[in-house]
Amino acid sequence: MSTPGSLQWLKHPGIVNYGMPVLSVGVVLIGELFVPYLRSAPVSLFICAVMLSGVVGGFRPSMLATVLSLLAFKYFFVPPIHSLAVATVEIPRLVVFPLTAFFVGFLSARQRSTTEALRESEQRYRDYMLARSPVAHEPCALTGVIREMLTLVAPEIGRHGIVLEASLAPGLPQVMGDPIQLQQVLLNLLLIAAEAMREVPAERRRLIVRSTVEQREDGPWAVISVEDAGVGFGEAGTARLFEAFYTTKPGGLGMGLSISRFVMDSHQGRLWATANPDHGATFHLALPGLR
Repeated sequence: MSTPGSLQWLKHPGIVNYGMPVLSVGVVLIGELFVPYLRSAPVSLFICAVMLSGVVGGFRPSMLATVLSLLAFKYFFVPPIHSLAVATVEIPRLVVFPLTAFFVGFLSARQRSTTEALRESEQRYRDYMLARSPVAHEPCALTGVIREMLTLVAPEIGRHGIVLEASLAPGLPQVMGDPIQLQQVLLNLLLIAAEAMREVPAERRRLIVRSTVEQREDGPWAVISVEDAGVGFGEAGTARLFEAFYTTKPGGLGMGLSISRFVMDSHQGRLWATANPDHGATFHLALPGLR
């Protein structure tokens, strides 16, 4: 009887990376041989196996999947069937297929390496923030942080035809934090709100920044909200909004909100988003008042 420890070898990266091409090509082959309606698209399914192998394992596993797919494709689907002999008329198909698979595998592997590099960059940034946050936090007047940031971004936001409004509560409690990091979070939320309104009618382009004081069991909290009337993110996007690398913006990296939430967590605060009843979304950040 095997023990959990004896199965640890299954988690070895080499087993996972190079097992994926064998498994994916095998699943595709079994499906195409025994499921009639799959037999009409063998190339597409083998290409999917190559793509999956590249995403999971990288370039070399994708090339293994390409070789296995080519052999299976020739043996089972290209005349003469059940033979590796190549008929002259079938040479173009057997040349185009591996070239396509190579290209797809290369792109999938590049996507994997890029994702890993971005994840490492995010982790380094988190480590940097953790290393400096204990010594960088100081009593901070949030109203001053907000006003300074609004003054900075107002010209750029106005240039895009967006009306910027502020409603700041008097007597906002001081918080313990890094003013520069908090400004970076606020700047990110303002830029996201402005981007969301780029394609909406001019009369809807209104960005509202509010600050309020909430009395909670552990004392007063300062709450800042950034409300836009843009395209919104929908209920489906709410759950993944703060995930690293998730983005709905073409060319976006999906890092801004993830890092912003990390900054707020390091300040013992919260960052969340809600969909507006009519248009757009509102981002909220809350920080405990200095006690």
